[in-house]
Amino acid sequence: MSGPSAVARNPEEFAAKLDQFASEKREELKKAIGTKVMLSHDPTIDIDDVLHKASSEPSADLVVMASHVPGMKEHVFASRAGYLASHSDLSVMVVR
Repeated sequence: MSGPSAVARNPEEFAAKLDQFASEKREELKKAIGTKVMLSHDPTIDIDDVLHKASSEPSADLVVMASHVPGMKEHVFASRAGYLASHSDLSVMVVR
């Protein structure tokens, strides 16, 4: 999460809203649904480590992550989302 937005003003509020959403879906779908919010304090340096850690959690079976509109760089180098989706044993849902 990058800072205050229309969704939440801080990571704690975001986590609470995500937990509430998961709770509603858990009741609706009668499925075990858990959440985990992971922060990257400097995405330019540590986002790959955070993504690897998230995808290595023993209870994880799905990673949902945001993407962006691809630019020229993505024609040469894989995006972080694309790289994780290609190299992870988990399902990766990339949301644009």
